[in-house]
Amino acid sequence: MTLHERATDSTSEGPAASLVAPRDVVAVAPLVGRVVAVRGTVLEVAFEGTLPSLSSALKCRRSEDSWIVAVVHSHTAPGRVLAVALES
Repeated sequence: MTLHERATDSTSEGPAASLVAPRDVVAVAPLVGRVVAVRGTVLEVAFEGTLPSLSSALKCRRSEDSWIVAVVHSHTAPGRVLAVALES
């Protein structure tokens, strides 16, 4: 029995498997911002134009070969976001 047949067959024993349509994948050009303030693990980041969406991951360069990942928590002003660093 295929997954589709099992999902639509109400006579089979056990719970029917549910089918989930694949999500659309949209390629987005990377946004480039600049860290303008650091308060503990909170980063204030300035962007020109489009802001990253809430809960987006930001990859912030510490040095030539070191990066920190931060998650966008809020949009605070035009062109500004607050993000929480996940590591230090």
